[in-house]
Amino acid sequence: MLALVVKDGKILLVKRAKDPDKDKWGLPGGMVEAGETLEQAAMRELLEETQVEANGGRVIDRFEIRSQNGRFHYALSVVLLQWRQGAGQAGSDAAAIGWFGPDEIANLPYSSQLPRLVKLALP
Repeated sequence: MLALVVKDGKILLVKRAKDPDKDKWGLPGGMVEAGETLEQAAMRELLEETQVEANGGRVIDRFEIRSQNGRFHYALSVVLLQWRQGAGQAGSDAAAIGWFGPDEIANLPYSSQLPRLVKLALP
C-alpha cells in the first residue's frame, strides 16, 4: 500500500533507505496489518515514515511490481490522503523526505510508477 498526499500543489515523497528502490524517491507506504483497512494502513505508514498526519481518502490506483530474479512480488494499492498537519521528518524506512512539485520530481531518481501516479494526483 502507498500513501499519496498533496499539499499546496506538491507531493510528499520519501527517499527509500532499503531495497527495493533503495536511494530512489517514491511514495511512503508498507504492509497492511491484520484488521486494518487500506486507508488506515496508509495513514499509519505515512505517520511512521514521515511524521505527517492525513485524513482517510480513497484508492486511486492499483499495480504490481515483480523483481526479475523472483525475490519479490508486490501488489500495491495507492491511497490518496488529505493532508492534515505536519511538515514532515524522516522516520522508519525513509532516509529523507520532501515535498516536490511535478517539475522537481522529474529531476530525481524515482521509483518506476511515480510519474504516472503524480499525473493522477495533479492532473
